Amino acid sequence: MELQRTGESRNIPFRSNRYFCINGTWFFMTREGKQMGPFIDKREAEAEKALHTALETGRIELQFQSIYSVVEGRFVFAEAMLALRTDEGKTIPQSELLRVAERSGLAQRLGLMIIDSVCACYFARGLEAKGIRQIQIRLSGAQCRQSDLSEQVIAVIEAWSFDPQHICFQITETAAVHSPVIMTSNMKTL
Repeated sequence: MELQRTGESRNIPFRSNRYFCINGTWFFMTREGKQMGPFIDKREAEAEKALHTALETGRIELQFQSIYSVVEGRFVFAEAMLALRTDEGKTIPQSELLRVAERSGLAQRLGLMIIDSVCACYFARGLEAKGIRQIQIRLSGAQCRQSDLSEQVIAVIEAWSFDPQHICFQITETAAVHSPVIMTSNMKTL
């Protein structure tokens, strides 16, 4: 059942500043009255809230870190870095966001949203014309353990008519150790 307030034509947004701590464990409460948590600290609670908001609204912030080729004397690669902000405007680092996404089961959705955004940005910012040949995207361990990862990634890339040679996936050691068969199968397909 969707909640609506009188006089509003759309659903109540998933936003709140209601953080609270019980015996050293942090939670946050949505306007809908849903309690999210437990979290290790308030920062982790803020990170998960930012993830939920980003996934709900379809808005994420990507920053591109250019990688310089000494041989070519120019920038040729870029790493896509996810950055979300708390309600107070503080940036949450990508490593923290990926850790929270894995713990909360949001890694697969977030990862696909990042790939989709990279494809959109590559065209919108004219990165190929600027000499950027490849964008590096970090895959989380949880993503690499998904047997259907390659099919989902291919669907996103094909939707943009994006040349897959322009993407380089970074895979953590955790993914390689915990699910080597699935990860290898996904990488061969991709």
